[in-house]
Amino acid sequence: RLHEWMGTLEDLAGAARMLEWDRETSMPAGASVGRGHQVATLHTLRHREVLTPGIDEVIDRAEESNEMTDARRAMIRLARRERTRAARIPESLVREVSDAATHSVADWLAHREDGNFAAFAPALARVVAATREVGQALDIGDEPYDGLLDEHEPGMRTAELEPLLRQPRATL
Repeated sequence: RLHEWMGTLEDLAGAARMLEWDRETSMPAGASVGRGHQVATLHTLRHREVLTPGIDEVIDRAEESNEMTDARRAMIRLARRERTRAARIPESLVREVSDAATHSVADWLAHREDGNFAAFAPALARVVAATREVGQALDIGDEPYDGLLDEHEPGMRTAELEPLLRQPRATL
């Protein structure tokens, strides 16, 4: 059951990634609103699936298995982490992040050729605001960025990263 659940999560994420790729590469410009709804629906369905009732018991049973391998331990750790993170983010925010990204890509594609970055700024601001809200909702570490950073580098915190970035920042 755990493998099936995680496979469903990956299928939904993969379908969303494919639609996002198409949106950014070959989709006609006028189709972005409809595509945005499709992508947001997939992200929302995935979020619901992550929070499916009864999965914690499935994870617990898998953890009690006599066939505990390093791969299974990692899978269990990732499953618990995913559920913890998802439980902190409201479904409405999942949809807002997806909608904001769709609109920003459409605006970027419409304005990048003419260099009209001012026209793109409101869409980018919406993405930044939604992303900051996710960071706050995750409530990991001392700063909202810690939750966002933790998604890609688990355990890393802004306070640890800032000293590493000071020299390149000064050089740049």
